Amino acid sequence: MEGGGPILSTEIPFMSEEEIEQGVRLSCQCKVKENIKIEIPEELFNVKEYTAVVEEMEDVTPVIKRLKLKLPEGEEINFKPGQFIQFKAPKYEGNDEEVYRAYSIASSPFEKNHIELFIGYVPNGICTTYVHKHLKVGDTVQINGPYGDFYFHEDSDREIVLVAAGTGIAPILSILRYMKEKNINRKTTFYFGARTPEDLMMTDFLKELEETMYDFKYIPTLTRVTEEHNWKGERGRVNVAIEKYLDSGENKEAYLCGNKAMIDTMVEALTAKGIPEELIYFDKFD
Repeated sequence: MEGGGPILSTEIPFMSEEEIEQGVRLSCQCKVKENIKIEIPEELFNVKEYTAVVEEMEDVTPVIKRLKLKLPEGEEINFKPGQFIQFKAPKYEGNDEEVYRAYSIASSPFEKNHIELFIGYVPNGICTTYVHKHLKVGDTVQINGPYGDFYFHEDSDREIVLVAAGTGIAPILSILRYMKEKNINRKTTFYFGARTPEDLMMTDFLKELEETMYDFKYIPTLTRVTEEHNWKGERGRVNVAIEKYLDSGENKEAYLCGNKAMIDTMVEALTAKGIPEELIYFDKFD
């Protein structure tokens, strides 16, 4: 707010024009040379460190595990549907450093003493190797959060378009669970992209939501199906299904979660349908 001096050339590549106009600075670059007045976003005061216990762990696809973590007795986590936590991988055989990695929360914000995560295996990934090869039910883990400015906006009556691929399903599940538990009656369609039927996950739960939620439709679409799969559903990338089923972007907003290529493609497809870019919210994985 005051005293930071002019923005540095080392900060500019990491800032948007809007952030620069708002006076946002990178604290790792801004040197303290005089008294400084700062403003901390209110949501950061919700961030806490937790020692959680792995209560459940299962393979939901050949490369993705679902984890349910129990927080210590009497502790709670308060987050918005769509936000994420940081998960610490400790030192283990073959890894001599502790690292934190970000994972979206899949559970409902109303379930304050547990969180659910979906963690995909990345070959040679420090954290994913720890989770997939070393972690067991009953182990304790270190997490902190919540973080993130990707979250559900409930202060409108617009129709909702949800899009995800792979572990991007996590924040979408959190949004859907929140909507169901809070009885938010807005027409919603969830487009989920995968390669083959074995890469689909939480299918029974999503089909159940079609029966129990207000005007909800689940549309999975696959890119690598063969005759042996006997797949009767949609084929191709998600933008193909969007073209087929989304008639117009009028009075709609969208929530997207996935890798950069998927997000960029979907933003283009949705804006072409008429959804304003400012109403397309996304969480873009590296």
